[in-house]
Parts: sequence; structure tokens; C-alpha cells
Amino acid sequence: MTLPNTVIICHGESEHILTKTLSSRLRVPVECYCRNNGHETIALSSLPGLLSAPPFDSIQSLHKAFPKLDYRRVNRQSMMPNLKIVPIMDVDGDTLSKNAYITGDLFRGCPLRDHIIPILNDSNLEVVIEGIGYPKVTDKVSYYSNMVLEPLEFYRKLRSCDNTNMDQFVELLMRSSSAYQGMFNR
Repeated sequence: MTLPNTVIICHGESEHILTKTLSSRLRVPVECYCRNNGHETIALSSLPGLLSAPPFDSIQSLHKAFPKLDYRRVNRQSMMPNLKIVPIMDVDGDTLSKNAYITGDLFRGCPLRDHIIPILNDSNLEVVIEGIGYPKVTDKVSYYSNMVLEPLEFYRKLRSCDNTNMDQFVELLMRSSSAYQGMFNR
């Protein structure tokens, strides 16, 4: 079992809490990047600027910001094997950026663009959560902090939802979890 060399960029507080909940439940460590502990949202349209500035402007900057990630120097070359940068974003009405985000065109000028796996919730995470059969979200912090979550069931529900590709993120974590090892073909 290899641990993911993964940084999650959280759109806001809901995504941050849910990421921490899943990571803890699956016992798979990930690094989270968010603004003000998720209290300030990151918009789709701001991602190119964010992903072109420290700590996402180079492998060295990323290592400095997230020293737990697997960092190596080989022949004077900095590298992070199997690095994945996973923005988990809501559309939140930004339909102009939506397609460019999903196709990766939004990241054209970003130094680490080849490592980005875009995850999108349309129109937002709460719509997706309610759409896959979970109760209505009223207080986001309380809801996601206390969410009873069985990862495999959550993954299967997400796979059947047309408003998100978050199942890819859950699968990424499950592939590194000893409880689900061997479930996915490599």
C-alpha cells in the first residue's frame, strides 16, 4: 500500500471538513490547502492565479509548504513521485469557468498542471450530497463534522450522480486504504 502524495485544494469549509472526515475514516493522510481554514472560499476563476503562485509554483515550494509529502532530489532534479493536486470545487454559478476547469484548459499556464485532477460539484457540494440521498444540509460545519459515512457506499452513490465527479477523489483515497486494497484494478 502506497500513501498518496496528494494535496487537496478545498473550495470552502464543507469540502475541507469532508476531506478530513474521509481521510480519517480511510486512514489515508492527505494535505489540505484552503483559505482561512475554509472560511474563505476559492472560486473556479481564481484557480489559475492560485496554481501559479506559491506554494503551487514549483515542487520546491510545495515541499516547503507541505513537508510531509514525499520529496526527492535525483540528479539535482526535484521531484514528488505520483504527486496529485486535487481541487474540489463548486460551480457556484461560474458556468464560464466550468468547462475549462473540467477539461484542464483552465490550468494551461500553471507550472504543476500535469498533476492536477479537477473535481467539480455542480452547483455545489450540498446539492450533490442531497441528490445522492443524504439528509438536507442545514448547518454545514455540524453536518459534515458529524456525517455518518461509509466510504464504499458513499463512493457508489457518487458514481451514480451526474452532478459530480467526486467519486474519483474517493476512489483515489480508497486505493491507498488498507481496508479497500485490491478492490480497484491498478
